[in-house]
Amino acid sequence: MECDKIFENEKGELITTPKRKFSTIDEATIVAEYENSKFDRTYKVVTYKCKICYKYHIGRDGNKINDKERDNSSKKISSNKILKDKLWKSGIKNIKVVGFIDLSKISKK
Repeated sequence: MECDKIFENEKGELITTPKRKFSTIDEATIVAEYENSKFDRTYKVVTYKCKICYKYHIGRDGNKINDKERDNSSKKISSNKILKDKLWKSGIKNIKVVGFIDLSKISKK
């Protein structure tokens, strides 16, 4: 069974696209840090383990990101060469986060 993200487009149509999968929580966290460092980011991006595919995904947690959190994410990325290399290898240039993940509906195991 495939896990997909479902969102509504401008015309009100439901669109289904596959979620980006990460094998490890470290890979997903790196991409989440990158997303959180963007200045146009409104909501904080977090990692979570999917109950359907058992891989890791990233998604908004519903909390607004503040400047301090954004700066911390930016500093982590800019000061860590290994992190930069992993971002490049993960194809960071093609990442686009869409949709909203309601983490309150995911059990904490």
